[in-house]
Amino acid sequence: MQLKTKFETGNIPHSEHPLPQAMRESWLCLNGEWKLCKLDKQSQIAFEGNIFVPFSPETINSGIQDGFVLKSGETLVYTRDFKANEDLIQGITLLHFGAVDSQCEVFVNGQKVGEHVGGFTAFTLDISNVIRLGENFIKVVCADEATRNSGARGKQLDKHGEIWYTPQSGIWQTVWLESMPTTHIDTFTITPNALEKTVTINNVGGKAEIVVFDDGNEILRKTFENTITLAYDFQLWSPENPKLYDFTLGNDAGDKVFSYFGVRSFGQ
Repeated sequence: MQLKTKFETGNIPHSEHPLPQAMRESWLCLNGEWKLCKLDKQSQIAFEGNIFVPFSPETINSGIQDGFVLKSGETLVYTRDFKANEDLIQGITLLHFGAVDSQCEVFVNGQKVGEHVGGFTAFTLDISNVIRLGENFIKVVCADEATRNSGARGKQLDKHGEIWYTPQSGIWQTVWLESMPTTHIDTFTITPNALEKTVTINNVGGKAEIVVFDDGNEILRKTFENTITLAYDFQLWSPENPKLYDFTLGNDAGDKVFSYFGVRSFGQ
């Protein structure tokens, strides 16, 4: 059962689902072409054009010309439209950012939905109260002073050279939406035991049904509460035989998560 291919979205950059072990079909990749405006210290337009997210404007893949630099006090303003169907307006709709360097404010349909500081960390904003059926508008306002203050900056430096790299700014990881019922599968862990050929799924957060597939064929179906240990003659994963099993988790509210596992262990 090739579950993963249905989560790709064509020629959009990095269109694969960002969470391959916790995928929902009710999601939308927001990578691709955005409008970008750079404002100087006086809020005057210093650059205006299009950019391919999720590439920072200093990179070739962004589509921006060589020599783009975000100086101290300058601001990046990203904007784009997107359409939301009924699948994206369930009980909860979340807007995810893989990373924005290094601080930003986010607006959806003219309303501020949150902010974040930290250029290397992912963050999620609940936009359930502002998203609407049909056309929507998103704006992300970014600044990047991490090379000039105590913020985490890795090996970026304004004066690059030797071990220091050219600073990067703005959105540089995948942006995506997902929606789910109010009563949903929040989180879970997968723990294989190669010696006993079992897999434990726990912390599901309520009653759920698990269905396990081997090359598209259903091999297990169980209903459980919060935690279950599955015993089966699972093939062990190895570099020579990288065997993976697909599975789905669903609850009574209609939430369904797609995932997979391999069974292996290592040690002395």
